[in-house]
Amino acid sequence: MVLVACIIAAEAQVKCNLNKAYAWFTVSIPGTQMVDDNGNRIPPVPQVSRFIYLDWKGMNKPVIETVYYNNIAFTATVEKADNNTVTVGKAFDNEKEIVIKAKKGYTFWKLELQPVIDKPQDPAGCKNIVIKLKLAGKVCSYKIPAGETQLYSLPRY
Repeated sequence: MVLVACIIAAEAQVKCNLNKAYAWFTVSIPGTQMVDDNGNRIPPVPQVSRFIYLDWKGMNKPVIETVYYNNIAFTATVEKADNNTVTVGKAFDNEKEIVIKAKKGYTFWKLELQPVIDKPQDPAGCKNIVIKLKLAGKVCSYKIPAGETQLYSLPRY
C-alpha cells in the first residue's frame, strides 16, 4: 500500500519541463574613485549582473513566478535564445569561451534577473538558487544544483 501511495504521489507532482538550468554572474567595479565633500574616498559598490539559461522542453515561453538567491527574491525578464548552442561568455579564471548546448527537443531561454529589493548585491557566487515556475496552472520548483558561476567581465570606467 505504501509503495502504491508513493508512486501515485510521484505521478501527481508537476513536471517542470526543465532539463537543466545554468546560472551565471558578472561583477563590475567602477574605475573612477569617488570622494566625499571632505576628500575621503568612498568605497566603490560592485555592480552585479545575474542571468540564467533554461534548457526548456518545447517552444512555449516558460512562466517564471520568482527566482530566489539565498531566499532573496529576484524578478526575471524572459527571452528566447537565438540558437540551441549559446556562447555564454568567458570563464573568470582562464578567459576561455564557455559554450552550452540544449538537449534535443529543448530550447534555451535566458532569464535576466533584477532584485526585488533595491540594495547592493553580494558579489560572491550563490549556491542556493531556486526557480519557481508556473506550468499547467501549478507552481513547480527547480533548484540549480551547481549554483552560479562567475564570468570574466571587462573593466568599466
